[in-house]
Formats: sequence, structure tokens, C-alpha cells
Amino acid sequence: MKKLSKDELEIQKQLLESFAEKASDVDRLYSEYVDAVAALNAAIDDLNGTVTELENYRQSIFDQMEEYFDGKSEKWQESDTGTEYRDWMDEWSNATVDTMEDVEEVGIDIPDVSLFDELRTEFDN
Repeated sequence: MKKLSKDELEIQKQLLESFAEKASDVDRLYSEYVDAVAALNAAIDDLNGTVTELENYRQSIFDQMEEYFDGKSEKWQESDTGTEYRDWMDEWSNATVDTMEDVEEVGIDIPDVSLFDELRTEFDN
């Protein structure tokens, strides 16, 4: 073969057009994905703010419990009531909630097919 046929040239043209269309779709969807990741991270930040408020509330309640408990006599603290109160305090002390990590954006690389524009379609010899 010394030259690509008209059919082969047409197939190449159609394949490159199909590639360009599909690469455009991937690019558009990736852009939407980037926007969605940004929106998701904003929602995560809002959620983490509420988690922090909840943790501050929990700590405030626990501090009040601890102050109440420490204000009682040693005899009361060691009594059944004191032990039950201490168990209740432990529940509040251990009731922590972790914040979420932001979602990391994943990059993509669309293949470069521009080399097909530079390929010779005929053999010159």
C-alpha cells in the first residue's frame, strides 16, 4: 500500500470526529464534576461547622456536670447515686463526633490524538 484509500481516509475522519465529540463530552462532564466537588466540599464545611457547635455544646454540658460532681462530697461521689452520675458523665464525655475530610478532586488527561493530523496519507517514493 502506498496511499490510504478514500474509504480509509473517511474512516479516519469519522473516528477523529467521534473522538472530538466524546472528548468534548468528557471535558463537559469533568467540569460538572469539578463544580460538584466544590459544592460537596462547601456542604462538608457547613456540616463540620455544625459538628463543631455540637462538640462545643457537649463539652459545655460535660463541664457543668463535672462542676456539679466535684461540688459534692466524697461520700456522695462514692455512693450508688454518685457512681451512676459518674457513668452519665462518662456517656457525655465519650459522645464525640468526628468532622469530615474534604473530597479531593481527581484529575483526568484526555489523550492527545493530534498526531493523526500530522500523519502522511501517502508514501512518497
